[in-house]
Amino acid sequence: MAKAIKHAYSDLYSAAEYAHTLPKAEIISKLTSVLGVSKEDAQVPKVTATFLELVKLADFENKESDIAEEKTEPVSEPLNISTSVHKLGISYTINLNLPATNDVEVFHAIFKALKENLLK
Repeated sequence: MAKAIKHAYSDLYSAAEYAHTLPKAEIISKLTSVLGVSKEDAQVPKVTATFLELVKLADFENKESDIAEEKTEPVSEPLNISTSVHKLGISYTINLNLPATNDVEVFHAIFKALKENLLK
């Protein structure tokens, strides 16, 4: 797991060899620098939180697991953090409880209001 984290977060590890030992604030700072984003970027704290949760699952001290994993080929290409951060998005699901009516104009008014207010 430790090797996979180092592989996936290779940009971060190029900036700090022992990134998994850094405090949260310093990881955020390093990621902001590596990614070239502003300090107000909302994605960096989320990437940091994911990184810290993965670090909790990994054993960075076990050298034996590193030797065993080096014999296998990587399954996928390394995650390029700089591009993946900008691909994150938010998805919304809206459920409408429409009134029981036969008047089509009621539905037209509802969907027109949705279009004008949600698709801006």
